[in-house]
Amino acid sequence: MTGDKRKKIELCFDSVGKIVSLKASLTRAVTNISINLESAIKRLETNQFVMDGDPFAEMKLSEGLVRMDDDDVEHIQKQYTDSLWETMDILLPHYRTTKEE
Repeated sequence: MTGDKRKKIELCFDSVGKIVSLKASLTRAVTNISINLESAIKRLETNQFVMDGDPFAEMKLSEGLVRMDDDDVEHIQKQYTDSLWETMDILLPHYRTTKEE
């Protein structure tokens, strides 16, 4: 096998390795995002309420009204912020390039 062919084969395997690594990172990022979104949604579901004796409670509920305080808003915002930063942290190594000699 000539050196040129060998180099091409090595580059192919290197590319496959990078693709497999990227797929694993993307899967990890999607899982992380899903967990954070589920946490935010559960917080909203927990705070959803029907006001006792309110004749319009069912209508308000169908409109998606929920009771939220500052802690709820901060929790949900943190989930989204964490998702973004953790995704960037997971994917950043795939954007780094190495200087070939």
